[in-house]
Amino acid sequence: MALHRLTHIVMGVPNVEETAAYYAEFGLIPGAGAGAPEARTFATVDGGEQLTIVHSPRRRLVRLGIGVDDPDDLDRISASLAALGVPAGRTEISVRAEDPGTQVTVRVEIAARVAQEPTPTPAFNAPGVTARTDERAPGILRERPVRPRKLGHVVLGSTDREASQKFFTDGIGLKVSDEVPGIAAFLRCSTDHHNVLVQQAPVAFLHHTSWQVDDVDEVGRGEPVVIVGGGNSAGQAAISLAGRGQHVTMTVRGSDLAATMSHYLVERIVSRPDIDVRYRTEVRQVSGAHRLERVEVEDTSTGKRETLPAAALFVLTGAEPHTDWLAGSVVLDERGYIVTGRDLGPGARHQAPWTERDRDPFLLETSQPGVFAAGDIRSGSTKRASAAVGDGSVAIRLVIEHLRHARTS
Repeated sequence: MALHRLTHIVMGVPNVEETAAYYAEFGLIPGAGAGAPEARTFATVDGGEQLTIVHSPRRRLVRLGIGVDDPDDLDRISASLAALGVPAGRTEISVRAEDPGTQVTVRVEIAARVAQEPTPTPAFNAPGVTARTDERAPGILRERPVRPRKLGHVVLGSTDREASQKFFTDGIGLKVSDEVPGIAAFLRCSTDHHNVLVQQAPVAFLHHTSWQVDDVDEVGRGEPVVIVGGGNSAGQAAISLAGRGQHVTMTVRGSDLAATMSHYLVERIVSRPDIDVRYRTEVRQVSGAHRLERVEVEDTSTGKRETLPAAALFVLTGAEPHTDWLAGSVVLDERGYIVTGRDLGPGARHQAPWTERDRDPFLLETSQPGVFAAGDIRSGSTKRASAAVGDGSVAIRLVIEHLRHARTS
């Protein structure tokens, strides 16, 4: 097809500096900033300068650039837009027109095609193949920052999706890759699955952008994360995440990691520039439009608050069972977790209230017949979400079994 790639986007946002900081952390290459003094520009490895961030009262796509090969392509697009009754501006190297539904100015321009060097294939072990011995997977060992190769796609909200789709397909020349009838259309100007997604929305806005990276192991690397906690689990998570190229902020309630963390972990953490430890700091608020974007923290010694960019928040602070209200009703262990099943002891069925039952306590059943405990609250359980889900599904089956026994006894 004559269209061959997205060349550049101009993104309008209320806070230019905050958004620019996010994309710099994300891995785009900051530029000098052309045009308005408050504008910030960024480049990709293969696509060159592909993002300009400018001020706008709300988040929106101001301009979208699409590359073509020669002036004949521009002539065809000018004629197609005229047939739709869409006003367009033509120069020797570009055609410019605005889609009312998305409020995006599209600039189709003569641009060189991007020639990309193939990403080297990582060495992976597989059945019958031992390509990597005595070392971890390449995706874990990478410490270099993520550097996106080129702009992939944009997702736009339109107040008139049908008209916007017609503008991009019949006017500009994009092809339809896929469609959700009445809701959204996936459109392409290259061999990618889609470069523009237009969806129905109450206002025109920019939902998100995507950027091509070397491989799946790069996805998520480079985004800032916040970890709450100062123990070994928090320390190990910080080192692992930082090793994937992410900038990690640890918030610790105390004033010293050494009091709660192994010495070898402390040494590794304090030596890494990509891990920032905030002592006497607690999380106060999290926020974001469609996902987590910011975490507000407070220095408890000064009361000063600060908003940190964050794509993920990990809470690794240990656990307290908070089962005081159950004391005397069910058996608790020395730490306050609920004792269940065989851990109640071999003589449980011979003690009240089990003497009236002709069976031993079920696996997740407490000292009170018919009362079950699942997840972290159970003594001896694995403190993981997946284990808690498993406990819950088993508990449902055991409740059914308990009711069956109750009906027949």
